[in-house]
Amino acid sequence: MRKSALFILLLVLFAACSDSGDSVVAEVYENKLYLSEVQGQIPEYLTGKDSVEFARKIIDDWIVNQLLLHEAYKELTASERDFTKELTELHNDLMIQAYCRKITADTNLFPVSDDEVREFMKTYGLDYSVEKEIVRLNYVKLPKKSKLIAKIKPILSDDDLRQTEKPVIEKLCADSIEYFIDDDKWLYLEDIEVEFPLQVKEKEQLKDENRFLEVEDDEYHYMIVLLDYRKHQTAAESGAANYENARNMIRQQKRVRFIKNRVEELR
Repeated sequence: MRKSALFILLLVLFAACSDSGDSVVAEVYENKLYLSEVQGQIPEYLTGKDSVEFARKIIDDWIVNQLLLHEAYKELTASERDFTKELTELHNDLMIQAYCRKITADTNLFPVSDDEVREFMKTYGLDYSVEKEIVRLNYVKLPKKSKLIAKIKPILSDDDLRQTEKPVIEKLCADSIEYFIDDDKWLYLEDIEVEFPLQVKEKEQLKDENRFLEVEDDEYHYMIVLLDYRKHQTAAESGAANYENARNMIRQQKRVRFIKNRVEELR
């Protein structure tokens, strides 16, 4: 049950402008959520009503989590509440991701020449413009037992969070995990269906609502958000998109090779 001390202050934006001390905006079972904690999660580009609504959602989510945690502590035994091993594994995964991100942060380490791009496009048949089915999507490809699945899934599967928490996905995936979270770029559907164990049906419905899918093969777990579909892409669009996609793929390949070489040096 909620305690009578539970309350929400909805005028977060007005309070943010005051010079007074930090305020409690919600309280559940003696656990308190402070105004500064809410403010720190509101994106800078949100203002007015949008900012208030975002703050309301943060507060509501925090309340639900506190209620569930309270019940969990009551119902679970001490051993069932012990996640020391899982937390250690997650910490180690994040440490490795942070290390890989740091050693590949300098893009000057991975120059891509125009000749490399042209050769890549020629090798993979991207050096000409064709009309093909195209889709817009987000995806993350992880090992099947990765601890990051539980972290990334709630973000990708919620369209609001997917928009606001893209930096979190980038931070978790860094340069050693394959992902794509650009909403504006179109990709060839046939390439996606070859790369993933996935066949897109009812394609026209993608224009009406986003679809979150999870699929697996022998090694990997794929989380995919299908955003939009078109029957074809113009020649001008495909030429420019192919060139930029090729450059990005070459750079990513160089990053992966760089990390693999560093691993070999450490052995």
